[in-house]
Amino acid sequence: MNLAIVYLVRTGVIKKLFRPPQSFFVKNRNQRFVVSIEEEPNHPDSYHVVHWNLSVLADNGLPQQQCYFVPKTKLFSSNHIVLSRFSLLSYEEQPLDTNQNNHTHPMKADVFEASIKNYLNSEHHQRIRTLLLWCSFTNNFFNKPFAAWENIDILDHAPNWRRDEYERFVVYQEHPEKWDIWCRWKEHMLLTGQVAGELIFMPVYQTIRWDDMF
Repeated sequence: MNLAIVYLVRTGVIKKLFRPPQSFFVKNRNQRFVVSIEEEPNHPDSYHVVHWNLSVLADNGLPQQQCYFVPKTKLFSSNHIVLSRFSLLSYEEQPLDTNQNNHTHPMKADVFEASIKNYLNSEHHQRIRTLLLWCSFTNNFFNKPFAAWENIDILDHAPNWRRDEYERFVVYQEHPEKWDIWCRWKEHMLLTGQVAGELIFMPVYQTIRWDDMF
């Protein structure tokens, strides 16, 4: 991991960058959760925290959930946020493009701003979060391994599509009712800001690689 990010995590400075709404992925031996944290208008001194159990569906099509109110002063100490015996999805950084900046041609302001934004919440990390949630979604809603990949016609026109992107295209086209449910999954669980939730809570968790989350 980049030394600047290591510094932010080890010193705890990264925790000061928390801004709700936010979410992060965790796993133990038997369960995978998304923990979401949002403001609660009726409880201004607390956060509304939800544990989304990705392995169990509720009647409304969303993962089974447990809700809590956590005092804002206990954001990094509450056992409803720092879950015992759970490991946190590690943050997947993306290298900065150093070709954009040198002593004869400084980086443009808009490019610099975009680079910094991507530095603490990289597109690569966001894709991984989406992939993890999508895999849980398809495991819950499709009884057999997803068969959309067998129809490869579209790949001739979009060879750079990843498998999960193509699967989502097929669900959007052929399963509109499931697509609506997927959109609700994203709305509730892929909460993020300028800093990835996994990065913000790294000082209080052990982490695991994304491919160990499956």
